[in-house]
Amino acid sequence: MQRSVRSGCFEGAVDRAGKLWYAEYGAWPLVQFWGTHVPLWVAPVYLWFIGGGSLFIIQRVRNGCRPRDFLYIFGGIAIADLLLEIPIIKIAKLYTYYGDNQPFFNQHWFPLPLWFISTNRLFDLVPALLILLLMSFRTKWVIAAIPFVMFGSMYVSYAFVTWPTVSALHSGASPLIAGLAATYTIVFGVAATFAGAHLGPRMTNIMTHHDGPSARSRQSPPQGAVPQLATTRAL
Repeated sequence: MQRSVRSGCFEGAVDRAGKLWYAEYGAWPLVQFWGTHVPLWVAPVYLWFIGGGSLFIIQRVRNGCRPRDFLYIFGGIAIADLLLEIPIIKIAKLYTYYGDNQPFFNQHWFPLPLWFISTNRLFDLVPALLILLLMSFRTKWVIAAIPFVMFGSMYVSYAFVTWPTVSALHSGASPLIAGLAATYTIVFGVAATFAGAHLGPRMTNIMTHHDGPSARSRQSPPQGAVPQLATTRAL
């Protein structure tokens, strides 16, 4: 229930800021925040998109994923975002974006604002990296802070890249100014994704002290073992 309220609170703020409106009729309501009716089906989406996505990134970091692999993953997610959301908007009509000055957007042939695609990637990446940083502390009680870090990092990651676009949308800025603001959002969103893809591999062993003895023994070679590369060269 708490997760549902948190997701509804965040979703209501994001929808109001980015001018997204959910269909009210025929949808089971979850909560209403800032004049936005958030439907019930949003809660499980946050569970697998934010929670599952962040967990997947953490696992990939700990398994030694390379920066190039992260960029492939984020690029694939961006394409999947397009293939999933546009049919939901055009065919299912579960929600819609609006605004006379909504940048990189067309109600008929491109109903998903382009700046949302670059922003959505950060909702998984930033929480994952912050949780890894949090778990670098050796005390076991840091795990209690994970829900607060998840919730706060979503606001921080969204505000960091979208504040010019949101300001333009709600100040009555011209389409040109809104487009320039959205360009900032897209560039900084992509740059933050690129930076995160290169930072992640540097955090591979940042929380190994929380692993049990069996996990640590699998990660480290047996004492006295000769590396395979050195053996090959000797031969």
